[in-house]
Amino acid sequence: MMAEDHEHIQQYLKNQSPSAARALVEKYQNAVFTVCMRVLKERNIAEEAAQDSFLKAFRKLGALQVPGKIGGWLMKIAYTTAIDLKRKKNLLEHSGQLEDVDLPDNNNPETLAISRDKQAIVASVLNSMGATDATVLSLFYIDDLPVKEIANITGLSISNVKVKLMRGRKTIKERLKSFVNQDF
Repeated sequence: MMAEDHEHIQQYLKNQSPSAARALVEKYQNAVFTVCMRVLKERNIAEEAAQDSFLKAFRKLGALQVPGKIGGWLMKIAYTTAIDLKRKKNLLEHSGQLEDVDLPDNNNPETLAISRDKQAIVASVLNSMGATDATVLSLFYIDDLPVKEIANITGLSISNVKVKLMRGRKTIKERLKSFVNQDF
């Protein structure tokens, strides 16, 4: 996979190949959008930020020192772009919409209902958190990034990322407990 990324980067740098750019965008668009959505919490603005992130990335692609780290590099650009856009637009911290979530391919209505409920609860909890906290949790649990890379993307220290993960887990646990207690 990293070899493919390196090849696409070289093709783009050499002749601005649209197919190379498309391949990179297709591979990383979901991750970039998710980072933007966690910060901005509004789909239209997050889409704008994701698009801006890719434009910035392609302008700076020659500065990428380690092509194998393009994923983290793109997410850092997305994070800073989203933060900048949030500051410019002066968005409210708790506004937003739930993003679309992938559901399992299962025809069992009960399984689908439970899956939708869990995803809605997790999305709701993440949307109610601060942008940085939600982003850290998303990068760790959804994108499976290591703490060191999350620290690099967000500009936080490694220990601060660990504290945010610990507090985030505690918050999610408390909110899930209160949700379960309300249902029964």
